[in-house]
Amino acid sequence: MWEELLPTLKLSWVLEIGCFEGKSTCYLIETLASCRDIELQCVDTWGGDRT
Repeated sequence: MWEELLPTLKLSWVLEIGCFEGKSTCYLIETLASCRDIELQCVDTWGGDRT
């Protein structure tokens, strides 16, 4: 689904909340940055899976 949706969006700035291991962050960088310049900011408590 993301592979079809992301290229249609003209994103230049992305905020990711809860990045945990960073796998989705890496995916966004690889997918979006190959097409255009982007700014990606991540916010996380870095508390792991503790509540």
